[in-house]
Amino acid sequence: MFDRAIIEAIRDRVDLAEVIGETLPLRPAGGSLRAKCPFHQERTASFHVSPGVQLYHCFGCKASGDVFRWLEAREGLTFPEALAALAERAGVELPDDRDPAQLAEVRRQSDLTARLRRAMDAASAFYEARLWSDDPHTELARGMLAERGITPETARAFRLGYAPAAWRALADHLASQGVSPADAEMAGLLVGSERGSFHDRFRHRLMFPVEDQRGVVAFSGRVVWMREDVPEGVVPEDAGKYINSPETPLFRKAEHLYGLAEARVAIRAGARVVVVEGNFDVVQMHQHGFANTVAPLGTAFTPQQARALRKLAEAAHFVFDGDDAGRRATRASLDLAAAADLTARVGVLPRGMDPDSYLRARPSDEDRARVFGEGVGAIEWLLSDAVAQAGASFDGRLTALTALAPRVARERDPVRRLGLAALLSRHLGLDRPTVDAALREASSTSRRQLAAGDAAPMPTDDAAAEKIVQRILQRVGQVEGQTEAQRLRSLQAAALETVLLRPDLLASTAAERVAELMEGAPRVLFRAARDGWLARERLDGPGLLALASDVERPWLTERLMVGVLSDDVRERLGVNFERAVEALQRIHAERVEAFLHTQAGALAAQGADGEAARLANEALTAKRARLRR
Repeated sequence: MFDRAIIEAIRDRVDLAEVIGETLPLRPAGGSLRAKCPFHQERTASFHVSPGVQLYHCFGCKASGDVFRWLEAREGLTFPEALAALAERAGVELPDDRDPAQLAEVRRQSDLTARLRRAMDAASAFYEARLWSDDPHTELARGMLAERGITPETARAFRLGYAPAAWRALADHLASQGVSPADAEMAGLLVGSERGSFHDRFRHRLMFPVEDQRGVVAFSGRVVWMREDVPEGVVPEDAGKYINSPETPLFRKAEHLYGLAEARVAIRAGARVVVVEGNFDVVQMHQHGFANTVAPLGTAFTPQQARALRKLAEAAHFVFDGDDAGRRATRASLDLAAAADLTARVGVLPRGMDPDSYLRARPSDEDRARVFGEGVGAIEWLLSDAVAQAGASFDGRLTALTALAPRVARERDPVRRLGLAALLSRHLGLDRPTVDAALREASSTSRRQLAAGDAAPMPTDDAAAEKIVQRILQRVGQVEGQTEAQRLRSLQAAALETVLLRPDLLASTAAERVAELMEGAPRVLFRAARDGWLARERLDGPGLLALASDVERPWLTERLMVGVLSDDVRERLGVNFERAVEALQRIHAERVEAFLHTQAGALAAQGADGEAARLANEALTAKRARLRR
């Protein structure tokens, strides 16, 4: 789809370390740069960036890739979006010589997006202006803000607005701005009828604009107090307190969070986010200094929202309403936070209160800090919640233990893990052997994940190379006694590993022979590595990754990330490469012998004795040559 030469030109002009360093602090570490991985929670820095091969790799969670993959994984961009962003950065002009149908579709989508964003911007400006106008009903909307203590400055910071108590106020305004009703309907602003007419979706509502990094994408509208002069039917009696924009090409409810545009800087600065339930909660929290607060949009916290927050933060603090529904939402959200590698804590509110009402009650600084700053750990909160649900029932307590054991088993700190086990025993009223047995059972399934989640820092270049050398020695030394398929896999892996550490070997005669002897995916990677080295005397790390499967990429990246080697390691790698080549040649010779014998037998069965004898002699000659090696 995209010209490889263009991609390589962009990659050559963009410094991966510089791009990553803009959002992640990198520190020198041997021949690479190191940081704590942004894709999973860890105590030791196992995320490495190699300027030499222009790749990043985490030795814990195995996330890896080039500068394009970084923008896709970290910023949530599609590949075309990452390509455009990096092309602009590199000063490379992207050609428009793509498939005409594809190019037309890209332009159509781009034009549609631009039109919808224009409609949303016009609507947001209209709603905001009406909130501060002399409209006969705006005083009701402003009264709601005043009752909650929301200042005009805060309202303007969030671009709050008012949707008039009329059927076509926005529709008429958008028409005057040249926005087509069809576009406005697609943006979720208008509702069409069977007769072809349109009316406003939001009427007599306080409007909360939802923004992404480019502008307004949706609205959440809270119905305003009613009064006798509000036209009948404008707000149906069964209308919900809140209504949100429908899903559109700009807006996916499960992916967006209210207040994220305003909170992004504060979240990134502190690597921590506070998640609440409602729009007013967010606005009130920001006004009281908690500028890192966001909320889902009229729905439960979602996996997509958790992953989006993980790109900005390491920890999430959940402060949901102090009722049964809030507790259920907290339980579900903690599971999603754990899945996204967000360290979670819970702020506990008095029953019947939400963050908005709690702050308006003017708690002391200590109480406010306890709820929004300190909170309790996820496991401690889940334990207290489980105890409350289990009651005196033995089966209920066992169920609670089974649910909590995997979380405790994943705890990395052994001292904390023991403390949590004691808490489980004490609060659930179960003896320690029962608790320990549940933890052992949970550990058996989570131990591998735990080991990957807290990987040790990348070793020095020689140490990393030494491990690989030992593996190559083992692979080459143990091929005797293996089946042919097993030997081939071991030797191909050994040869490929060697040249990834010592790419200068790719210019040797032995490497030329290997390129003909290898099969399958290893052959593709080996030939690509050799072609790149012969052309530019360097490995094209991103290009090799593009040829690898998802399973192969972490393995491949770890070898590409090893830097300068000692003379001793280089020499041993060279010797082992020759051994691997010789072993591959023996396999090839054995295959030739077997083929000749098979063909000789077939010819003999057909009565072609002379030709059969000739092939049998060739097979014998090939065998003698193999044994002399």
